[in-house]
Amino acid sequence: MKKKPTGCALALLIFFYPVGLCYLIYWLLGKDTVRDGHYRKRANHIAITAGVLIFTGIFFVIAALTGNVEVEDPSQIPFSIAVMLIVCCGGGLALLIPWWRFRQIAGLYELYAPVVIHDDVEDIRQIAAVTGREFPRTRQELEQLIAFGALDGRYIDYENDVLIWPNRPVVPQPKMIAKLCPHCSGQNQIPEGQTIRCAYCDSLIE
Repeated sequence: MKKKPTGCALALLIFFYPVGLCYLIYWLLGKDTVRDGHYRKRANHIAITAGVLIFTGIFFVIAALTGNVEVEDPSQIPFSIAVMLIVCCGGGLALLIPWWRFRQIAGLYELYAPVVIHDDVEDIRQIAAVTGREFPRTRQELEQLIAFGALDGRYIDYENDVLIWPNRPVVPQPKMIAKLCPHCSGQNQIPEGQTIRCAYCDSLIE
């Protein structure tokens, strides 16, 4: 089950800013917290967080350099500036790495998910034909999605060049019952509770 940020986490962010911010970043970078393949939305969230961090760092530095930061010991201002540059600006710039990675995965997911997940196509050569990609590139990009955990536990059977889905949901089959056709007395196997046509005279059997 995918995780959502809880009210407790939001309270941490509001009342205990450093701890809440660390939890928020931890949640943003978690692959398991992405729901329904919304990798592009997650990339946007990471970009916003990075922008806020960088802006906060720059704002503090400007405020400190212009004398708008009140401290008991003015000699600590250079140290405070260095800390904010490292934590905020450095942290914001560091977030650009997972931002780029999530954007890359988002592009691949949007390309392959309709074929692999929605249409359940398993043959990699057929997937390449449908997506208009060359076969080696298709296999490489599917490997990236699998490594990122974006394809619901699928893996590649390299001997046959097909995707294997060990966690495929089992579709329950309807119970079959034997019924005689009221018109020709032919015996038919029909799904319980359904109406079909007789295999012999094409009459309806309920």
